[in-house]
Amino acid sequence: MCLAEMHRIPWIANQTPYRRLLFFPTMADQDQPFDLTQDIFIQSHPSIRVCTHFESQLTDKILAEFTSTAVDGAIGVAPTYGAKCALTSIAFATSTQVLLVRLSKSEKQGKQQKKKRKGKPVRLGRALVEDAILCNPLYEKFALKAERLAASLHLDVGRRITACVDLLSASTAGRDSFSGVMAGLGGEPLLRRKQTFALFKLEENDKAPIGTAALQSWAAWRAGTLPSMAESIRDLPRINTQAMHQDAIEFLAKTMRDADRLDTLKPTRVKNDVSSTFSNKSGSLNLKSLRYKTRVMRLSERQTIEIETIVEEKRTILKGRNVKVEGRAVNVKFENAFTGSKIKSVTTYGRAAPTLAEQKRARAILEVMLGTPNLIEDPFVRKIWLPSQVVTWPAPRHAQPLSLRFNSRPLNSSQIEAVNAILSDKDKDRLTVIHGPPGTGKTTVIGAAVVSTMASCSTRTMWLVAQSNVAVKNIAEKLADVGFFKFKILVSKEFHFDWYIYQHLGTVYTKLKCPSRHEHLYGKIRGNIVRSDDFPDDIVAAERRLLDTRVILCTLSMLSNDEMECIPMVAPIQTVLVDEASQIEVGAYVPLFSRWGRTLQKIVFIGDDRQLAPFGQDDIPNLRSVFEIEHLRSGAIFLDTQYRMPMHIGSFISKHVYGKRLKSVHKINSRLACRLVDVDMGREESAGHSWVNPPENAVAIQIARHYIKTKKSWRYITPYDPQRSHMEKELKAAKLPFEDKCFNVDSFQGNEDDHIIISCVRHDKLGFLSNQRRTNVMLSRCKQSMIICTSRAFVNGPAKDSLVWDLARHLGPKAWLSVEDVASGRFQSR
Repeated sequence: MCLAEMHRIPWIANQTPYRRLLFFPTMADQDQPFDLTQDIFIQSHPSIRVCTHFESQLTDKILAEFTSTAVDGAIGVAPTYGAKCALTSIAFATSTQVLLVRLSKSEKQGKQQKKKRKGKPVRLGRALVEDAILCNPLYEKFALKAERLAASLHLDVGRRITACVDLLSASTAGRDSFSGVMAGLGGEPLLRRKQTFALFKLEENDKAPIGTAALQSWAAWRAGTLPSMAESIRDLPRINTQAMHQDAIEFLAKTMRDADRLDTLKPTRVKNDVSSTFSNKSGSLNLKSLRYKTRVMRLSERQTIEIETIVEEKRTILKGRNVKVEGRAVNVKFENAFTGSKIKSVTTYGRAAPTLAEQKRARAILEVMLGTPNLIEDPFVRKIWLPSQVVTWPAPRHAQPLSLRFNSRPLNSSQIEAVNAILSDKDKDRLTVIHGPPGTGKTTVIGAAVVSTMASCSTRTMWLVAQSNVAVKNIAEKLADVGFFKFKILVSKEFHFDWYIYQHLGTVYTKLKCPSRHEHLYGKIRGNIVRSDDFPDDIVAAERRLLDTRVILCTLSMLSNDEMECIPMVAPIQTVLVDEASQIEVGAYVPLFSRWGRTLQKIVFIGDDRQLAPFGQDDIPNLRSVFEIEHLRSGAIFLDTQYRMPMHIGSFISKHVYGKRLKSVHKINSRLACRLVDVDMGREESAGHSWVNPPENAVAIQIARHYIKTKKSWRYITPYDPQRSHMEKELKAAKLPFEDKCFNVDSFQGNEDDHIIISCVRHDKLGFLSNQRRTNVMLSRCKQSMIICTSRAFVNGPAKDSLVWDLARHLGPKAWLSVEDVASGRFQSR
């Protein structure tokens, strides 16, 4: 939590201990020793001497003087982290002294230019610390979140640690909760709650007061030596990374670091889109969220919610203290009764708490570090992360081989190869990667594999998972399209029924070829949904709920939901197909392998690393999906024929994105299937941290009117969410269809429509178009035509060398339209 967020917690912001911590010298300016008085534990303690040293200043003597004070054999440890979650310093504490070591940014910087003392090389400071403290068997080390410390020691300073006690493991409370911290430090009766909260909610970075890390390390020592903690600590396993294989610690450390960095990318401020209508009952406020992406959620300990309202004609900010959410419905309670007459805005401050999947991932890594090796012995984990290790596959559970049995539509040779690989029980196919560019029938391959598996064997099960509920909807749509309905869709109660039916499954019926079947399909699929608050709680109930269903659809995060435990008892997780796998950071599979590895027989990754990347890759360049792991990608099956895009668009995408490997089959061969509109009066305007361009939307609405008048199916796509929101509002104001019409690019991968309208928005700088993967998604959604609203001067100027510029050159000058052409309807759309 950042300092700005701390001030939003009223009972913390004005506490004396919190203010006092701020007056400690910072990491950057403290060199001289000082005395620290603890006020975390109720029992008093003499002052603690704090000494700071750069690692280059460390000597055997300094470390010996410090360790001589560890008379009880216990040392508390607290790290500080800087940019990119890297370790910047470590505080070590005994009863009377804290040694804070500032780390060099790289090992090279810490070598002291190979200085010599008395003819002998001076050893690197971090090596001295490793020998004297970290791996010294004479001392037990105590830390909160010790697994993160161990991972950072490996990644950032190349060091190991032994005999390290994770204090949070002594607690049954959540590791990311304040209750867990209190329990790990000995329990609430021993602690001053407000002071403890203030200390452990401050960010651990190199700009934090030096007293923060010093006091945290001392608190860890105190907790580790409390008589009341002795029994629980005695039974805890110790972290010993010195005994771990290099590949294993590298896998664990990087997976944890990626998770930490992704957590920092979570927004600290979300403007919640809510309905203007509300009700006020018993002093609480009842609202309705309008968009799933910006919905109001239950608050974590790190969050507050603020309602901007009008009270007696004055703007007033009210802080919510309790939030209850049921689907779109939101109830907010306040310290005082809500009396506002109008809602101006609703804003959530602070990062969301870790999801269940994130918690399971962290727990799985912790367990390995604590000596339970199940995860790193899993054959799928070894195949992905530890390729140098021997992989022993479990014996197949089914003797009956599978064969291709799919007659709904013909498959091309690459699709047949992909389906056969999915059906194969051979060890070489236990982990299969399928690379499917846009329009190549990835979901058709999934449908063919499902139908064939169910027709070939009566006992096999398949779990079809994806990152998002939208992608799960796309799979359900394809299964319904080929006439397969014997599946269940697991949906969390947070993703409420009204969200799912009206915003997602509703599109299934409008996209199928036979409108007369809509009611029938609606009834069939509606009955396939199983909400998490309706999950069976025993095997008998699960059997009744699933009947003979052997195909389960859900998000990847759902596999971490504790409430679904009984469903895999009836439909074991044997074969898992992951759709849109190129959007999933590879560490997200850790909970799947740690929790369900005992039954998992096969996993198939389907995706395209030329489309959307995993969230966060722009900020974390070494973030990977399975497609960025070379030994996996090199054996991927390539779906080589696209059927969605008209020929000239398909051939362009093939040449500029897929190295001419992608063939096109389509009945439309006219260059006029793609047009560009020169919105020369367009202007980009800042909208928070994003952009809008109202003139481009004005032109897009004229195009939409033409499609509506001629009864054509269309969608609107833009790279920027404020532009999407603006277009939606303009359509609504014009009394034109607006629901399920406007999308940003990131939410539209896997979707398509006959006619696509695109607004590029930017006119002065390249912006979004610098990202080829996202631009590829934007340009590959149409089945019949695509019209791009942009500026010719922009395309030939700032956007030069982008895919849009390449496309304009590919199509030629005749592809350009003027605004007047659009106004008069002089444009071709099929």
